[in-house]
Amino acid sequence: NNVAALIKQMPGDKFKPAAGINKNAPTGPYKLGELDGRPVIHDPLLLDRRVGGSTVSGANRYILGWKGNNFLTSGFIYAPYIPLFATPTLITSDLFAQKGFLSAAAFKVTNAGMFTYGTIANY
Repeated sequence: NNVAALIKQMPGDKFKPAAGINKNAPTGPYKLGELDGRPVIHDPLLLDRRVGGSTVSGANRYILGWKGNNFLTSGFIYAPYIPLFATPTLITSDLFAQKGFLSAAAFKVTNAGMFTYGTIANY
């Protein structure tokens, strides 16, 4: 992703990479580092998402959001009401162990104005 590469090239007083970022190959969304004290999250799986009728994809596109201090100044709320529930282990007649897991949460965009997207040019 060209946006992540551009952020990584910023001077050390602006961008600080996350500890251990080059030790393992990241899978899924991960913390790239901090830009002016704010976390930068990179999601390589964000390929063909639609925002406002436009596809947010490509190496030069990005999404920017704000994480507030509380639910009144946030743009999105994630509220887990069953964080993780595990059933007791069940041993079947052919001696295989089975265990079930459940997680449930509510998601709500409270203020869509706290998110934007854009494109970098001439990179």
